Amino acid sequence: MVVAQRQNTAEYLPSWWQRLGYSVRSAFTRPAITNRLRKAERAVEATYLDRPQAEANQLQANGAASVIGSLSTANNACVQVGSLLVVKATAADGTSVVVARTLTQMELDDLSKNQTVLKDPATILEFLQSTKAKLE
Repeated sequence: MVVAQRQNTAEYLPSWWQRLGYSVRSAFTRPAITNRLRKAERAVEATYLDRPQAEANQLQANGAASVIGSLSTANNACVQVGSLLVVKATAADGTSVVVARTLTQMELDDLSKNQTVLKDPATILEFLQSTKAKLE
């Protein structure tokens, strides 16, 4: 039993390469090192992934708010600005519904081939549902 324990330590491994591998593995499994690596990974994610996405979301939200504000006097409208689609529909009783969403690449491609669906809010929403059904 003592022999088995000695074989698992770095000084009893036969080659320097195995000893180095053992030392590196044991160093990276220590809780303090593992925590630091997790924090560093999160910092990199925040810098390179989260911040650009937050900026894109902010720009898109501002664009949607601007488009929705300009549609206040319209009863029905479909407006596409890049990948942003804003649809406003007014029912017979006068209630309005506004939908704003980001289009997927597939939806953008389908919409570029069928621009006439932008004439009617009900048509565009049905069109997007059919595009979504293609994916499933």
